[in-house]
Amino acid sequence: MTSHGLGVLFEMRRLALLFFLLGIAMPALAVKRVTVEQLQQIVAGTHGKRDDEAARQLSNLELVERLNSDKLALWQADLPGPEARLCLTNLARESVFLDLPRGELP
Repeated sequence: MTSHGLGVLFEMRRLALLFFLLGIAMPALAVKRVTVEQLQQIVAGTHGKRDDEAARQLSNLELVERLNSDKLALWQADLPGPEARLCLTNLARESVFLDLPRGELP
């Protein structure tokens, strides 16, 4: 193979790798930003779902407000299993430095 042919092959492999990596990264960009009130509705909507389904739904969320520990404990009891509870816990941890919802401000 000529040096030109090797260069083209190298570029094709580089592009293939780039598209592969973009395909992996795209789902991470599909995060939905929600309020605590919207999260409450989503948690309520997990009734009757399998644990992995509920976890997948919660893992695609990002809170825009802080989730307080009382609601976290209450909502964890409503979730179908440990995976979903872990996802909710992670959402609460990630929201710790955010402002509380307006209705919860002192």
